[in-house]
Amino acid sequence: MRTKTQQSAPDAKSDTLTVGNLTIDKTAGRAYVDGFDLSITKAEFDLLNTFALNEGKTMNMEEIYDKSWKLPMVLDKRSLQRRISEVRTKLSDGNCSHTINNTYGVGYCFEQRGE
Repeated sequence: MRTKTQQSAPDAKSDTLTVGNLTIDKTAGRAYVDGFDLSITKAEFDLLNTFALNEGKTMNMEEIYDKSWKLPMVLDKRSLQRRISEVRTKLSDGNCSHTINNTYGVGYCFEQRGE
């Protein structure tokens, strides 16, 4: 459930990244679409931040894992795919202007949603 609260919205003092209508508050570890909190977990936040920082770039699973957690891939691919799917669902449910697309056999790309 998305909630909009004045106290949890990002402010000018925090370290934020904005892509379309998505705002990532790195200090708070939260993500918002049009001011509504996406209620994501720490692992989902790390993934979303990695995708937003690499908007338009297709990354393979090992690269995503390395950039998100600065570690060699220790999860099996299905677990990472499930986490990516959960982030994609939350972006869609929040009516985000961007999504995570999959290019079979190549990787995933964070890009503007097709119209």
